[in-house]
Amino acid sequence: MDNIQGQIQKRERAIKLKHLLISVLSIVLLSFLFARIFLSKSIGDLEGIWVRQPDDNAMANGMMIEIKKENGMYVGKIVAIDDESAMPVGTSKWSGFQKDALNVFVFYDMAISKNTSERTYFVGYGLTSLDGNTLTVYAPGASAGAHQVWVKQK
Repeated sequence: MDNIQGQIQKRERAIKLKHLLISVLSIVLLSFLFARIFLSKSIGDLEGIWVRQPDDNAMANGMMIEIKKENGMYVGKIVAIDDESAMPVGTSKWSGFQKDALNVFVFYDMAISKNTSERTYFVGYGLTSLDGNTLTVYAPGASAGAHQVWVKQK
């Protein structure tokens, strides 16, 4: 009798473990699907006109950049800026976009300067919001504007 009860308890534990394993795998799968559907952004989602919000770089005030695909690559060109001496309209400020994570993009960001020889490209990282209407740019190589917030125009 004890042997039968031991076998029953052993089977009950195996069934509980199986149910737990199925539950955990289901949660992991659903989390992955949620992330892929709701969080993942493509480079194409960046297309449009972006307006820079005020930050510690006064020369960039009023800057608007249009991201579009040119010759198979996404570029961001300046379409408006208050002070064109820092960087004229038509300049390719952003280029070489690559997807790095679900909603993170790596690209080259040109530094703003009145001295044209100082307009070099640094690596920048863009993090899009869940709704895709805010782009937070981190430019670690920049002395001013290392943290930028851009809002997509409708």
